[in-house]
Formats: sequence, C-alpha cells, structure tokens
Amino acid sequence: MKTIIEKIYISDTNKQGQPLLTKRGEKYSRVAIQTKETQGKWASNNIFNKLSASLHWKQGQTVDIEIEQNGEWLNWKFPEGQDITTTQMILDLLEKINEKLDKVFPDETSTDKVFPDDPEINNIINKL
Repeated sequence: MKTIIEKIYISDTNKQGQPLLTKRGEKYSRVAIQTKETQGKWASNNIFNKLSASLHWKQGQTVDIEIEQNGEWLNWKFPEGQDITTTQMILDLLEKINEKLDKVFPDETSTDKVFPDDPEINNIINKL
C-alpha cells in the first residue's frame, strides 16, 4: 500500500551508541516510521542492504510498503521484490532528467550537441 511517512527514525547504533550488529557481527540499520495507518505507533524494519532506498526516506515522502502486526510490535516491509536500491533511485532520476532534456532539446540526437564542451560527460553517456 502507498502511504505517507509522518515521522521517521533511521539509526545504525543502539541506545548505548554501539553499532547495530547481527549475531555474526554484520552491521545493519533500523528504519522506524509512523504513518496514518500506524496510528501513532512506530513500525520498524532492520535493513541489511546498505543500498536500500529506505535509508534515504524523508518525512512527507510517499512509500510503497506493507505494515504487519508482530506480537506487540509493528513491522513494515516492502511488497515482495520491491526493495529498490539507491542505484535504482539514481537510474530513475537520470531517466527523468533525460526526459526533461528531450523536451528542452527535442531535435538533438547526440549528447555532443547538448554538452558540446564536456567530453567527459559525453564519454560516460555514450558508454550507457
């Protein structure tokens, strides 16, 4: 379900300031959120993927998650297969930038015409 983050807390340390670690000593982060659906309670999830988009969420952002009761606690999770990474976020952003560039330069078919003085940008774009 799509919901709006009303409050968010992201941490990679415990109350004593020590890193959050799995039993095997691997670091992770905790992302806790409040939404209209949680009715003032926090729903949390432990994030093991350093590239998870949830580590960059902000208050007021709309996210696609599922909230479930786990005993006395609330947990949130991504719908199956929906945990996008920051890499995917960057690709989505680049796609939006490209769409805007196509509107600004509708007749340009080469990045050399859009970025004539920047061979480094043209080299990167031409490799894609």
